[in-house]
Amino acid sequence: MDVWNLWPRISGDTSSTADWEFYEEDGAPKDLSDVVGAHVQFRYGGSNGKLTGDYTLGAGLSWKDQVGGVITWDEVESLDWRVGRYYYDLEFEFTGGNKKTWVGGTMQVDPSVTKAVIPEV
Repeated sequence: MDVWNLWPRISGDTSSTADWEFYEEDGAPKDLSDVVGAHVQFRYGGSNGKLTGDYTLGAGLSWKDQVGGVITWDEVESLDWRVGRYYYDLEFEFTGGNKKTWVGGTMQVDPSVTKAVIPEV
């Protein structure tokens, strides 16, 4: 499994999308048209930590270009996760039922510095 660490996110903010791009050994885009399912989980503090995010195709994951080997973790409107390091892996299910996990890594969630300002009276 390759390790791809995701860019840090800010707790409570809208989380931008993240793309995973897959390539053949010769550098050509990997055709994933035989993938029938994809699943990514984020766990707090370690690979056996508390499950915090659980996404599948059509529910948080989408194809940007299936034939071109690009899958996207969709925007999360409000990433209300506690501050810390999260561990993830991305598993594909292929026609015939085979499952493969090619990539995993970490993502840091940092606190927001900007706080609501209460006007003085």
